[in-house]
Amino acid sequence: MKIGISMPHSGFLTERGNITSIASKADILGFDFLTVSDHIVIPKYVDSKMPYAADGTFNPGDGFCYDPLTLLSFLSAVTETIRLVPSVMVVPYRNPIYAAKMISTIDVLSSGRITIGCGVGWLKEEFEVLDAHDFHSRGIVTNEYIESMIELWTQSLPSYRGEYIQFQNILFTPKPIQKPHPPIWIGGESEAAIKRAARIGNGWFPLSQNPTFPLKTNEQLNLSLGRLKKELDLRNKNIDGFDVVFQPSWANLSEYNINMINDNSSHIIENILELEGLGVTHVLFYFPKIEVAELHDVLENFADKVLNQLS
Repeated sequence: MKIGISMPHSGFLTERGNITSIASKADILGFDFLTVSDHIVIPKYVDSKMPYAADGTFNPGDGFCYDPLTLLSFLSAVTETIRLVPSVMVVPYRNPIYAAKMISTIDVLSSGRITIGCGVGWLKEEFEVLDAHDFHSRGIVTNEYIESMIELWTQSLPSYRGEYIQFQNILFTPKPIQKPHPPIWIGGESEAAIKRAARIGNGWFPLSQNPTFPLKTNEQLNLSLGRLKKELDLRNKNIDGFDVVFQPSWANLSEYNINMINDNSSHIIENILELEGLGVTHVLFYFPKIEVAELHDVLENFADKVLNQLS
């Protein structure tokens, strides 16, 4: 089982020294991967329903958001082994040739440590500000963009002709270090996301909080994993070796339940092992927004009581 840490995406912990310190600490302690979120702009007025909130409400805060690929490039320079994951990159936001170049560059400079979390996006107003393709076509756009990036990463003379992206007669180097290309984790809980993961992904990356496609219980997750296995079987693919990345609700270790690490670390380990028995390969944890020195202590405690017991 691989264990990941969600990096802070707002507030004082995103300051240069703090976010560098957190990433470096997680790397040294043996976390397997870190994730960063993706927004380019935050519209001040939002009518779109947030899919991971029960009431659909989205809190834009002060609009602070790093570019995820730039941030991962920066964090690659202060870490050695931890894998680097945009979680998830909203694929339609970026020209795929440009995105493929950035990802390939990170892969080379990080010695092959990037995994690409890919999603279709949900914030219609952000699509409109960015002049991205039609929001309602985002599924098709995502498919074409991922396919075209794979073409760029794997072919000496790449060419692609789709409805939303076309190119030919170009040279694209450097290629990624990872072969045939960096792993692709498809985010989302819907039937379309499961099919996309089976067709063009190397992994499936759902969250537990989507009330439309709830995965709050192991039984619900197991049903969706059954659908994933069926889709993989249809494409003559085996779920063995296919990544399943999950962020269960109990892995959100906020300041209100952080004592779970001290008081009930055995329960955390039991939960992880139960997920492993279902076929989950990676679990993502959120940690509290507390002063960085305190957070270091929390991460060290987690490594001692959870990570080291799993290894």
